[in-house]
Amino acid sequence: MRASFWRKRSKTALPFVFSLPLAFSLPLVFLLLVGLSLVSAPSWAQPAVEGDSLGDVEKEDVPKEDVEKEDVPKEKVSQVDSAGSEESPGDSSPDESTAEVDAKAQQEATLPPGTRLGLWGRPVKRQGFHFQLGFGVGGGPDTVGLFHEMELGWTTRGYTFGMVHTFIQNKGFFGTEKGGPDLIGGWMFQFKMPIYWPDLVVKVALGLGGTHEQADGKIIAHPGFGASYGVDFHFPIWPRFGPTLSLVFLNVTAEGQHHFGASGGLAITLF
Repeated sequence: MRASFWRKRSKTALPFVFSLPLAFSLPLVFLLLVGLSLVSAPSWAQPAVEGDSLGDVEKEDVPKEDVEKEDVPKEKVSQVDSAGSEESPGDSSPDESTAEVDAKAQQEATLPPGTRLGLWGRPVKRQGFHFQLGFGVGGGPDTVGLFHEMELGWTTRGYTFGMVHTFIQNKGFFGTEKGGPDLIGGWMFQFKMPIYWPDLVVKVALGLGGTHEQADGKIIAHPGFGASYGVDFHFPIWPRFGPTLSLVFLNVTAEGQHHFGASGGLAITLF
């Protein structure tokens, strides 16, 4: 009696044992990559030394006779000093936000073409072949389990066009099945663009969606319509590569039924 019970229980308990380390290891891997990138920061990621900015120009020697000023009466100098000491309320100090924008513009001017500073203050270049592969945890009203996403595309002028394969595997993970499909997901056309910072990206995808029935080693697919949307938060180790935290919302309609799942995961990304 006990042996037969264990054989039935092991079908869901065994995947649960393997899925727990996967779920808890993803944040640790992300922190490890971030720490590695900070320790091995390349020269262009180091803060600029004061007095060594792009706008600094070496001063030429000026003849002494050109520098000498005419004698000014002492009383006039005192009048000028007293008048200049009265500061107007609007000229008490420079606008800090303007100074930060100018400093950022000067630093970006030293970067290679197509490269911008991101939210982390590190260079990001969104151009060329795009690839992203990620895993995490997802769930909804009738599904919960492993989340997966793979993106292939091309980035031009910061905008990415491509394909995405994404799903939430409900069966065999976390020891619970909510009675919905064994899997929801699809293949979709995707568009991505940055929000102000090049390492904060929104994405939306539309295309083929569907569900799976998995029994006796067979997969029965039920095609339908799929849509996904979400946000990517990159941490660039190099201008074109780094780990990514993803938040994705997946919608699938198949056989007259709508299925929804919200997912979070860790990915590696070639911007």
